[in-house]
Amino acid sequence: TLKSSQVARHAGLDVRQTQSGTSIDKPGRLGKSGNAYLRAAMYMPALTAVRCDPYAKAFYETLVSRGKKKMQAIAAVM
Repeated sequence: TLKSSQVARHAGLDVRQTQSGTSIDKPGRLGKSGNAYLRAAMYMPALTAVRCDPYAKAFYETLVSRGKKKMQAIAAVM
């Protein structure tokens, strides 16, 4: 059985922290080491879900209201 963290890592949707020398306060970014085709295939359905699905829209708007960037919120929906 696969864990959700393993599936996210395979799709390249895991958060990657960057720390180098004195630059330790950088925000996390999406890890691009996963399957780019899977990540690209999930992007458009996530945008449609934010527009049409009330649960995905509420989740997206909650993240944006908490201060997340729009692209980060879309990645969370993916």
